[in-house]
Formats: sequence, structure tokens, C-alpha cells
Amino acid sequence: MLRALRGLGLEGIEICVEELGAWRDAISAAPLVFELTDTYRGSGELRAVVRHTVEAWGGRLAGSPASAAHVSDDKVESGRRLLAAGLRVPASSVVSDPAELCRAAFPAVLKRPFEHGSRGVSLVENAAQASRAFKAWRSKGEHAILVEEFVEGRELAVSVLETAGGPKALPIVEVQLRERTYSERAKWGRGPLPICEAQLSRGETKRIEGAALRAFRVLGLRDCGRFDIRLPGDGIPCFLEANARPSIEDGTELRLSGELAGLDLEALVATIMENAARRHGDGRLEHLVQGLRERHRS
Repeated sequence: MLRALRGLGLEGIEICVEELGAWRDAISAAPLVFELTDTYRGSGELRAVVRHTVEAWGGRLAGSPASAAHVSDDKVESGRRLLAAGLRVPASSVVSDPAELCRAAFPAVLKRPFEHGSRGVSLVENAAQASRAFKAWRSKGEHAILVEEFVEGRELAVSVLETAGGPKALPIVEVQLRERTYSERAKWGRGPLPICEAQLSRGETKRIEGAALRAFRVLGLRDCGRFDIRLPGDGIPCFLEANARPSIEDGTELRLSGELAGLDLEALVATIMENAARRHGDGRLEHLVQGLRERHRS
């Protein structure tokens, strides 16, 4: 993020969220705040606290409001809202008693209701495997686990970028799966992410983009977002995850989508900043970013 700001001729400061209280005045005074927390106090479940705190202190957020980011982090609630809007999500249930696992359909995916980045995700083939995985979660202090239908199919990442004309879907990226799931090892290993431009028919692209734009609006996201989707054999996209704070680091899904759309890092960040400045009614910041972007292009 700081590299993108410098490329636009802007200054920024990087804040450690574990020291959030020490930065109250800086957050309140900043023209714009990017909140890209991975974990807070060691937990993915608590990271929504950071965005809520920034809003409470009067910080002007780029990206989705705290409430929408919180819902997106909550796999159960986001799934309910997408399903109510007529979008497809895996069948799932929250299990707090291992005896309930006998009612699950297998294969199934076990995950924390609030975790992200595939941390700890387990694909289980039967009740015995599920019970062992559940006990391992329990040993780490977890009391409830999300048991989710395993959806076979291509794994896609669909990024949405909001502009003056409204949200637009960027070119779709596909995960080149080496396992049946996009594992924690594949996401957090030393090598590059196994992603590439998705080769889809015009009809498939239109259907997936339309579903992603609908999900963006249903969940109340702003400025940018990303959806992890499975495309099964029947061609109906199934939403696995909603990400209100997608990473913009080199080699990530949003970055690749931006590059495929002709947006380098600076142009991508400038678009997000322009939209946020427009929403906050900061014409000076919006005009400044527009001018810097034009200068960057030349």
C-alpha cells in the first residue's frame, strides 16, 4: 500500500493494529484510512473490531463499512444473506456437538465460522474423519465448527471495483487447484499463488459477473471486494467466501485481475481512493488523486 501511495506522490503511515490506541489522533486526522488487518490479537474473528474502532474514532475508511466487513467475515451470516438474495452457497450448519456430525453429508469441509485464508480448513470424507478433525479443533479452544457441503468444480476469484459509474467486475481469475480445495499450504506457502486468467465462455463470464455484482450490493460492500466462487458442472456459481478487504500485494487475485483490466498497482489504488473520496464528499482529495493518476500515466 505504501508503495502505491509513493507511486502516486502521496504519503502514508503504516500502523500496527496491536498498537491501535496509540494512533487514535492520526487515524482521526487522516484524509483516508485503509484497513487491511489480517488478524487482531491473534484472531481472525476479532479483526472486525479494528474497522469498527476506526469508524468510532471518526476515521474516513476506504472500502466497506465496518458492519459490512463484519458480515463478510462471518461465513454463516454472509451465506444466509446471499442465499436469501437468490444466490447459491454451499449447504452448511454450525456444529457444537460431535454427535451432530453423523447427520452431515460427506465429503464435507470443516472450517471456523470467522476464519479466512483457508487456515485450518479440513476436507473430510466420512463421520470418523470429521470427528477427529472436530476434536482437534476442540483441543485448540474452538467450541463451534462450520460444516459445509463440498462443492466440486473450478475455483474462481471474482474481484469487484467500484467507480463513479457503479461497481464493475474485473476479469475473472482461476485457481489452478492441485488438491480438491484451495488449501492453507497453497495460499501461505513460499511459492507464488497458483492463479491465472480464467478461460470462460461469454455466457459463463456474464453469469458469474452478474452474480458477483449482486453479492457486492447485497452485502453492502464499497469501493472494492472479492468473492471466492466454485463453478460446478451445472454452471451455477456457488459462493464460498466474501472478502471485504482483499489483499493488493503482488501476485494476489485482485492484483492479477487489475492487471488483466489494464490497471497497475497505482491505478488500482487510485481508483479505490477516488471512489472513497467521492463518497466522503472530499472533492479536494478526489481531484488530487485524479491529477496524480494522470501524471502517473504520462
